[in-house]
Amino acid sequence: MEESIAISRTYGNDRRLGFALVILAMVKVCQGELTAAQEHGEEALRALEGLGDLWGAALARNDLGNAMLAQGDLPAAGGGPLLRESAPRSRPGAHPDA
Repeated sequence: MEESIAISRTYGNDRRLGFALVILAMVKVCQGELTAAQEHGEEALRALEGLGDLWGAALARNDLGNAMLAQGDLPAAGGGPLLRESAPRSRPGAHPDA
């Protein structure tokens, strides 16, 4: 995954970079590397929002919310804009290709 991120950075492909970071953030949450998960999720969110990709940004928000939950920060995860805002954008039909 790190190689994919490096290649995306080299070629300036923000869409691929964003989605690679989303996947890596999810992996880091599962591995318990919560600081790294949060950093990757935040960068993914910036990249995907910058492209206007609401569906991809919802995935990044979901990963950030899961990292916050794993850190015990329920208000930031569920009560704040992360998980709450990711849900409507990740429902069936929300993907631009659906």
